[in-house]
Amino acid sequence: MLDKKQRAVIVIITGLLAVPICVCLYGFTIGGEWLSFKYIAYCLVTSFALTSFAFLFIFGKEIFRKMLTAKPFVIALLAVFAVGLLLYQPLNILSATGESLEYETDIIWSHRANTVYFYDSEGIERHKDVSLRYMVTDNDVLWPETGGSMIVRETMGGFHLKFFEIAEVTYEPGR
Repeated sequence: MLDKKQRAVIVIITGLLAVPICVCLYGFTIGGEWLSFKYIAYCLVTSFALTSFAFLFIFGKEIFRKMLTAKPFVIALLAVFAVGLLLYQPLNILSATGESLEYETDIIWSHRANTVYFYDSEGIERHKDVSLRYMVTDNDVLWPETGGSMIVRETMGGFHLKFFEIAEVTYEPGR
């Protein structure tokens, strides 16, 4: 028979596999925006189920009932929930088809700190965080500023969710 430490190790290893599998299951079957009500509800339900099975496996039936309201259970539940939310976008990018569309678009608004707003190929307003190469000021690299233009690389992720990259800033007002 396994002791609690061995069962905990099994649960951790299984959890490292189960959470990404649950995210991919949702992404490939339903897909779409990751902060939608459907996905958040799905994450809550799956994290509750995974955490409940883990605590039941580790502690057994008699202690499990008491553990449902204990702090370790709630902390584990929130951790699994957070990992499920945070894994959605990286797994969407990793499962992309590789086909991308590049186009030039105007910069609607740029916050000097790190965000650029623009219109995508369908005319929908989007935003993108500015990459590190724009944060490190270089005289040869144009900064994405309001009123400027840039080339955007739009790629469809594996979960039917587009993601964007700033390929190049082609025009900076005042330069």
